Amino acid sequence: MCDMEAVGNRARSIKGIPPVGEPIAANPLKTRPRHPQCAAKRTPGRISRGTWAETALDNAKRDMIMGNPVVSVCVPTYNGGSLLALTLKSIAGQTFEDYEVVIVDDHSTDNSVALAKAYAASDDRVKFLQPSERAGSSARNANRCVQHARGEWIKFIFQDDVMAPDCLASLLDATRNGHRFALSWHNYAFEAEVDDQTRAFYETLPTLRTVFSKAYVAPEDFCEAVLTQWLRNFLGPTSSSFLHRECFVRYGAFSSGILGFPDLEYWMRVGSNEGLAIAPAYLVTFRVHGNSISAALRNNKDTYRFTLEHVRLCLDLAFAPEYASMRAYLSGRRPTLDAREMLTKEAKLARWLAIDAKYRNNDSSLLKRWEDFERVHPQIIAVLRDADRTLMAKIKSFLFSGVVHPQIVAILRDADRSQHALIVRAKSFLSSGVKLLKPGRHSSGANDHS
Repeated sequence: MCDMEAVGNRARSIKGIPPVGEPIAANPLKTRPRHPQCAAKRTPGRISRGTWAETALDNAKRDMIMGNPVVSVCVPTYNGGSLLALTLKSIAGQTFEDYEVVIVDDHSTDNSVALAKAYAASDDRVKFLQPSERAGSSARNANRCVQHARGEWIKFIFQDDVMAPDCLASLLDATRNGHRFALSWHNYAFEAEVDDQTRAFYETLPTLRTVFSKAYVAPEDFCEAVLTQWLRNFLGPTSSSFLHRECFVRYGAFSSGILGFPDLEYWMRVGSNEGLAIAPAYLVTFRVHGNSISAALRNNKDTYRFTLEHVRLCLDLAFAPEYASMRAYLSGRRPTLDAREMLTKEAKLARWLAIDAKYRNNDSSLLKRWEDFERVHPQIIAVLRDADRTLMAKIKSFLFSGVVHPQIVAILRDADRSQHALIVRAKSFLSSGVKLLKPGRHSSGANDHS
C-alpha cells in the first residue's frame, strides 16, 4: 500500500511529465510533452472490428499521428453549476498536461453552460458541446463525451467530483504494463445537508482498498469479487475510472437501458475481460450532496425500475458476447453458476411482482411495463417459456401423485390457452388459500373446501 504523495512522486518521475507547479503551456498543442505510452505502437490485429466504435478508434489513431492528446478528460454536465467550478479547477491543476477537456452539456438550465464556456475560452485544450437533443441520463451523456474525444485514454470526471493534482499521472503509471482498464481509490466529501443515514451508507460500502490487495486484478479474480459483492458497487464511481479507448470498441458504451448502476455494469463488462489495474491512492473525491444524480437515485421510489434493470443485467450476462469470459468463469468455478438460471430467477421475480400487483392491488401498470420489457427483449419470453414448461410439468406430477382438486384439473385442461395465462391462473388459485384434498375426502363433482 502506498499513499498519494508516493504515487504522485513516482508518476512525476515519468519522462515527459512536468513537475508540480509548472504553469500550463500557453500553446499546449505545440509545447506539451508526449507520454512514453503514446510513442509505443500497439501490436496490430488486437482490435475487434464491426462496431460503431470502429470509426472512432480509426479516427483516434489518425489523430494520434497528427499529435492529438494522450488523455481526453470527459465532463458530462447537467445543472451542476454550483459545484462545477471546483471540478474544472481540479482539471486545470493536473501535473500531467497532455490532455484535452471535452464538456458535453445536456441542456442545463442553471449557470453550468456559462461556466463551461468561460473555461473553454480560457484554455484551447477545452471544447464545449451542447447537442440539439437531450441525452436524458448521465450515462448517455458520458457516451456522447467519448464520441467527441480524441485522446488515446478516456478519463471521466463528473460535474460534482474533484481530481487530485496527480490523478492523470498516477493512472497512466498504473496502466504502464499494457493494462487498459484502471480505477483509483476514491474518498467522499459530504455537504452539510447530507443526513447521517446517507453518510453511513457510503462509509460502510466495500471498496477497492478493502476487497483487493494487489495492484493488478486478473479477470478471474475480478469475476469472483463481482459475484461475492453482487450488485454492490465496490469498484467505485465513474469519476475514478481510466480506460483505453479500445475498451469502447471491444465492449461497447455505457448501457442506455441501465440507469441505476451504469458504471458498475460497465466495470463488470470490461473487467471480466481485461482485468483491473488499481492506482492505490485517493485520486478522486466523490462529493455527496442533496442535488446529485446519485441522491435522486437513492430517493427514487420506483423500485420496479431497478427490478427490471436487474433482469436486463442478467440478460446481458446470459447472452451478450461481451460477457462470454464471465460466463466461462461461472461454468468453471466450484460450485458452478449458470447465467441463464440467474436470468430466469430475476425474470420470474419481476413477472410475479407485476402479476401480484394486478391481482392483489388491482394495479395493472407493472404488468404493462413488464409486457413492454418483454417486447423489447424477446429472449426473455423464450427463457420464461422454458421455465413455465418446467413448472407445468411439476404441477402435473403433483396432480398425478394422488392429490387432486377439480379447479386444478380445469386449469390443466385449458390447453388452448398460452403457457403464461395458465401459470397466472394456477398461481392465483394456489395462493388463494384453497386447501387441497386427498382423493377419498371429496364427493364427485363437489367443491368441499372444509
